Amino acid sequence: MNSKAIIGIATVLACAAIASASLFGSTLKSVAFADVQRKSERVDIYGVLDKPSIKAIRGATMVQFDLIEEKTNQRLTVVYDNPNSALPPNFPGASHARAAGVWDPSRGALVSNFVTTKCPSKYEEKNMDATTRKLVDQWKESTGQSGS
Repeated sequence: MNSKAIIGIATVLACAAIASASLFGSTLKSVAFADVQRKSERVDIYGVLDKPSIKAIRGATMVQFDLIEEKTNQRLTVVYDNPNSALPPNFPGASHARAAGVWDPSRGALVSNFVTTKCPSKYEEKNMDATTRKLVDQWKESTGQSGS
């Protein structure tokens, strides 16, 4: 091999190593609900949104709700706390949610500043049943999003 090829391969390997090292801390580990309390790092969980459990604490920027793991039926409380980003007006219409956060033993909850919901197009207001529509309307009113 000539020296240009060796330098090229070394450069590619160095770039790959740097990229890998920089992404190492930014990846989230998806865990089962039973394992959340044993983790000290930020984790990712996914489950069925228990709509009646949704409680606005500080508008739509601090909200407590429960997720239910489908395989085990285990329940986990999530406290969404993000003063810079409110949960969407149609949040209670979601069937499932994904939350990324850290377990807080003092609250007995996963504290999260990032929540996404499953397939927003599947729970547009025009397609909601009466019970879900009522929950969404109550949510909007309690969080000051009724004008949105």
